[in-house]
Amino acid sequence: MTPNLINKKKIIVHIGSPKTGSSALQAFLWLNSNKLIEKGFYYPVDNVNMNKPFQTSSGNAVQLVEYIKNGDLTACIQFAENSIKEGLTTILSSERLNFWFHYKTEFVNKIFENFDCQIICYLRRQDNRLQSSINQRIKYGDLTNKTEAYEVLSEFDYFLQFKKISDYFDKKKIFIRIYEKKQFEGESIFSDFLNCLGIKLDEKFIIPEKNVNPALNHDALSFRLFLNDYSPPTEINEKVFFFKNSLLEIFTKTDIDRLFNGWDKQITIGPSNFWKNIGRYNSQVSRKFVKTKQFVKIRTLGEIPFFEVKNLEPFFIDRLLFVIELVLS
Repeated sequence: MTPNLINKKKIIVHIGSPKTGSSALQAFLWLNSNKLIEKGFYYPVDNVNMNKPFQTSSGNAVQLVEYIKNGDLTACIQFAENSIKEGLTTILSSERLNFWFHYKTEFVNKIFENFDCQIICYLRRQDNRLQSSINQRIKYGDLTNKTEAYEVLSEFDYFLQFKKISDYFDKKKIFIRIYEKKQFEGESIFSDFLNCLGIKLDEKFIIPEKNVNPALNHDALSFRLFLNDYSPPTEINEKVFFFKNSLLEIFTKTDIDRLFNGWDKQITIGPSNFWKNIGRYNSQVSRKFVKTKQFVKIRTLGEIPFFEVKNLEPFFIDRLLFVIELVLS
C-alpha cells in the first residue's frame, strides 16, 4: 500500500452486503445528493433510475460491477476516475460489489490502489438473512429450483470474507456495521451511515418514503419462481416479460396473491453444526473488525420455507396476465 495518502483522491465504497437495506440507503443518498455535496461528499447519480418504486435499486456502480465481471481493469479504473469530483469524497454503492470484493479481491484492489479507499459494509445475522437472500434471488430471476438455494450458505462466512479483503485493503479503512436497529447509530441505517462519514442526521435530510425494495408475499414468490424457470411460447413471450417487470408492484398493491394459495413447501437448509460454526465466525468478525459491536447469538435453524409451483398451463398465464393488465390500467 502506498504510504502517502495526502494527495490521493478519496472514495468510499459501500458494498452491501445483500439484504441490509442497500436500496433504501441508495434512495437516501440519491435524494440528499446536494446536501451531501455541502458536507464534502459526492454521490454520482448519473444513469441511476430511482423513479421505479417497486424495483430493486442497484446503486450507482452498476457499470463498474459489469467491468469487474468482464475483467476489464482499464475500464474499472477509468470508471473510478470519472466518478471523482474535485475537492469532494466520492461515494460508490452497490451490494453486488460484495461478491466481487470477496471473489476477485486482488483484482478489485488494483482498481482502488491509487485512491484513498474506505470500505463500508453492513452485515446481517445469517439466521435472519437466509430466507430473505433466497427470496431476493427469486426476485432477481437468479433462482429457479430449490437445490440452488443451498448456494446461499456459501455467502455466510463473514470472517473468511473480510480476512481476505484485509489482506489487500488497509484494515483501518474497513468499516463493518451490524444491520440491527438497536446497534445502529441513532437507530436508523441513514443516521448510522452518515455517522461513518462524520455527519449527523438532522431534519434537513430527506428520508425516503417509498419502499424501494418491497417484500413479496410467499405465494407471489412461488409464482415468480415458476416464471424464472418458464420458457413461454413465442406468441406470449412479450406478455410474460411485461408480467415479470410488473410483479413487484402487483403483489404489493393488490390482493391478487389469493389466486396462489397453497403452493408452498418446506426444505431443510443447514445442519445445526453449520450454524454453530457461523456463530464462532461472527465472534471473530466482532473481535477483529467490528470492535465496539457484536452479533447476537445465532440460533439453530430447522425448516426454512421454500416455494414451488406445479402444473401451470400457458392458458392459465394468459388469463392471469389479462387480470393484471386490468389492475394496472
